[in-house]
Amino acid sequence: MACKAAREMSRTHFTPRPPYPPDWCEIAEAARARAGHKCVRCGLQGLMPEEYDDWDAPGNKERIIEVHHVDGNPANCEDDNLQPLCKPCHMRRHRIMRAQRRVSAEDSAGQRSMMEYGWNSTVID
Repeated sequence: MACKAAREMSRTHFTPRPPYPPDWCEIAEAARARAGHKCVRCGLQGLMPEEYDDWDAPGNKERIIEVHHVDGNPANCEDDNLQPLCKPCHMRRHRIMRAQRRVSAEDSAGQRSMMEYGWNSTVID
């Protein structure tokens, strides 16, 4: 949402916090505009800027398009790192990212590879 809409939605003053850049609202709105205010994953048509004032009307909350950082770094606001996503797709993407980080951490600690090769700690030969 634009900064005005974000302020209205939170009912408080909205100021992007680090590591988001101070002009995050404008950057996010530009990413939404490039995607035609649609979710780039499922194609859901999001709210258009002229509808932002009515964000809380029935059915509109589901049409809010959020902007996802592909690399997970909010400071990286390059165009190719920003994906406009509907809330369900954005949440799904973050679940996938958390699972990937967990698997990566397990691999680094050597905890996954034993299970992949059929090792079972409950079997005693």
